[in-house]
Amino acid sequence: MPSRSQKFAPDLFCRTHGLTSEEFARMSRGAPAFEGKPSAARSSRAVAKTQRTEAIRLIRALGSLMVAEKVGAWMRKPNRNFGGLAPIQLIERGELEPLRRMIYEIDSGQPDRRGNGRQLVIDDRFAAASLQFGASQTAG
Repeated sequence: MPSRSQKFAPDLFCRTHGLTSEEFARMSRGAPAFEGKPSAARSSRAVAKTQRTEAIRLIRALGSLMVAEKVGAWMRKPNRNFGGLAPIQLIERGELEPLRRMIYEIDSGQPDRRGNGRQLVIDDRFAAASLQFGASQTAG
């Protein structure tokens, strides 16, 4: 992880994690600007900075659980564990808690409430990563 003195390089970050700059911008855009109120605009900038920071943290955490270059492909793929939404859609909506919880549970090795394990699966055939959690895997 870069130190505070290093400048954040969005293009490199996106390439490293398999994201387009447009996707990263959508995930980190923050609240819409408030017209006519300087204090509201300052508040909006603070919200945008916070949302960007949180998006970066989530993407880095996912990159530690799977091959970093496959994060973008995984984030675009609809996931039944998120009500059929793609993880990128959750971030765009500001619904970060389901992703935070999933990352924590996988990273800590905690089983889900039904006793099934979590498993990180990389699907090389489609060059996409998918996280399977909350469902038991059967060999076939």
